[in-house]
Amino acid sequence: MNRPFLTALLSLLLPCALHAADPLSISIINASGEITNAFVLGAEPDGIVLTMQQGGGNSFKMPIQNIREYNIEEPKGWSLAVATFTGGDFANAEKLFAQLGNDYEKLIPLRDSYGSLARLYYFRSLREQGKFAELAVAMDKQRAAPLSLGAYYNADFIELQGWAWVGKKDWQALETYLKDFQEEDAQKLLPQPAFKDMPPARIAALSFMRGLWNEQQKRPDLANVDYSTAMTVDFGSSPYIMAQATLGCLRIIDGRLQAKPDDLGLKRTAHALAVTFRDISGSGTVPPEFTKYLEKPPEPAPAKKEEPAKQDPDKKG
Repeated sequence: MNRPFLTALLSLLLPCALHAADPLSISIINASGEITNAFVLGAEPDGIVLTMQQGGGNSFKMPIQNIREYNIEEPKGWSLAVATFTGGDFANAEKLFAQLGNDYEKLIPLRDSYGSLARLYYFRSLREQGKFAELAVAMDKQRAAPLSLGAYYNADFIELQGWAWVGKKDWQALETYLKDFQEEDAQKLLPQPAFKDMPPARIAALSFMRGLWNEQQKRPDLANVDYSTAMTVDFGSSPYIMAQATLGCLRIIDGRLQAKPDDLGLKRTAHALAVTFRDISGSGTVPPEFTKYLEKPPEPAPAKKEEPAKQDPDKKG
């Protein structure tokens, strides 16, 4: 969906989307093949709480073990929230999914329910904005009512935990977290272990997190390798990781230039990184401390061609 159009649409629909939740209709096929059409009031680990009346009342619980399959009505505003997230408007997606998460929190015990998924999208919206401290607080709060997610969505949740450690600046916990995704390097052949075989987007995120950790450990060379990987391994598909990894590389190069201010190679690298950030991630600007690198450094002097040795005409070969 076109981003300006989506923004204009949200300005009209957002107030309506943030409404009190209506009970969702559900169609259930039980183990005997019988169909029950009802409304969902909530869920518990062992069953779904239902009512036959949209307004509630006379509730009963159908045990999960008696259910062959079910289909729950999509909540009002769900499609808008998902379109807002996929369209990159993470600030409004945060608001929409926060409301949906509150509206359907009683469904959280039901695996991959709208309650659990709304909270997951809310966490992802915080991550995409770099609100890692807020993410850490929100995920800690959620421990009282753990999300129920299948393997597909749980992979996202596990990644979010790493960002929460970043938000807390708990570098020891982040180090432990990263070790779970690294290959064993018993012979210590590499400066640091490679990551396991995972989707490029996961490797980009983990590389960026490890780059932050290496920076905190005063290991700039390794941090630079990780940031460079985060920039390239997934072709910059995550705007936030692309932007922050570029700035991470810039910080490393800037530090090197403090020690070698006349190093033309470092200046050219800093210029390339600054222009990359400006044109791809920075909306035409760079942080003030890096504006000096937007000026193109001089080209390296061409190598001098050696004149062929003149042969003495009186000297015979």
